[in-house]
Amino acid sequence: MRIVLVDDDQYVADALAYVLRDAGHEVSLFSAPASAMAQMNAAPADIVVSDVRLSGADGIAFIREVRGAFPKAPIIAISGGGGGGETLEDARRAGADVSLQKPFTGRTLLSEIEKLAASRHG
Repeated sequence: MRIVLVDDDQYVADALAYVLRDAGHEVSLFSAPASAMAQMNAAPADIVVSDVRLSGADGIAFIREVRGAFPKAPIIAISGGGGGGETLEDARRAGADVSLQKPFTGRTLLSEIEKLAASRHG
């Protein structure tokens, strides 16, 4: 599956990309939603995984934008929590199908991707 992953924490992004690629997925990494959206307009993703808290960008607005442009695209929102700003509940209201609180395991992420893929094809 083609997965677009948006997270401005390079360590987290690299770790998640490693897990996803190791499971056979094609992963495009982005730290900014605008770049991710440009990529998706050129070649739509099968699944979008996005942090809701991005430095200098609005992860919730990105989820809303993806939902508007690609209504059937499965979206997984991730967040490290913390005070103020956007929350995973905001992400669900914006259109995320699944939300995961960091830290979560690679196995958890892969399981959610499999469930979304199955429901999409089921």
